[in-house]
Amino acid sequence: MKLTAISVTSMADPDPHLDPRFGRAEAFLVVDEAGRTVQCLANPHKDASHGAGPAVAGWMRDLGVGTIVSGEFGPKAAASLAALGIVAWLAPAGIRASEAHSRLVAGRLERKGHGS
Repeated sequence: MKLTAISVTSMADPDPHLDPRFGRAEAFLVVDEAGRTVQCLANPHKDASHGAGPAVAGWMRDLGVGTIVSGEFGPKAAASLAALGIVAWLAPAGIRASEAHSRLVAGRLERKGHGS
């Protein structure tokens, strides 16, 4: 099963807003190919003194995530994700996780590292 993680602002909301920060996101909503929630996990690296992005990239790999949707990716996070074979997509701030996934499936998001 191919998993997608979406950076989100809350674990309590069933359809949380996208968190524009990748490494410092509050949590990640992990969904399957159909957009069904597999799990929502608090980001254990959000308060790291440095290296949050690469640490989250490794954590995502360990979870079996192949695609990430967030509002922004720092250069180290983007490089780490690319090295791990995880595809990063940029979504606009303010939308909900379900909308981010819908846009991903419809091909309406920009791939990080390709024209960004």
